[in-house]
Amino acid sequence: EEMMVRQSQDPSSHSPAADTYYYLYFYSQCKLSLKKPSLPPELLTKVDLALLRMRGDRTDVRSCGLYLNPGKKRLDGYCPKAIYGGPFESYLPAIRFLVSCGYQVLVVGDVTPPMSVLEELDGMLVSSETVGLDPYLYRTYAALHTDIFAGDIGGGTLFAGLISDRPMLGLNTIPFATAFSNMWCYYKHAYHRDGTHLSFTEMTGKYAFHNPGDFCYQADPFTVETNTADEILEAMRDYV
Repeated sequence: EEMMVRQSQDPSSHSPAADTYYYLYFYSQCKLSLKKPSLPPELLTKVDLALLRMRGDRTDVRSCGLYLNPGKKRLDGYCPKAIYGGPFESYLPAIRFLVSCGYQVLVVGDVTPPMSVLEELDGMLVSSETVGLDPYLYRTYAALHTDIFAGDIGGGTLFAGLISDRPMLGLNTIPFATAFSNMWCYYKHAYHRDGTHLSFTEMTGKYAFHNPGDFCYQADPFTVETNTADEILEAMRDYV
């Protein structure tokens, strides 16, 4: 609240109403012990059986929801690339690590894993296209009923954040004020125009609400880079 007062002239410091609903719901869960949002038992069983068919006779398997947000151009051609994640390949080492730890990875978002990777991981990596379920049912299960959850910043991660007692991993995070729910954040690197890193103080203070590439800014004072494959793997190892 103090920061928003100091930056009252900055339009980015006023969180969109849609995000605010999630924050308030999470806060209410922590303070009032609200019941967790959940699918009904019959739909939970339907998804559980579909996932079991995918992974075969493997035992001691846990689940990980993984939201990937590569971004899509809108009809007007605008695509604020700074807030999105990287290509699927940058997440692959982390996915292989999760599978090696016994996690069946449920990918959600506007990404379809390559068939070669799906075959390699043999049912331990699934998507709505491969699991044979209604996509809305699959996405809801991945957000609310997986043991752990990781992903880029976006709607899929906001949705999963409604489970307040499950720690999550936020990848490719920008701006710094995006931290919400019970989430570890791996932030994007940010650079001044001369190529020097922005300091932690700048990113948590002056630019805490600054969303590069958004409509609010005609000329951004800095650029950002998406997390690399090595960084995402490092973050996932620490998280798990």
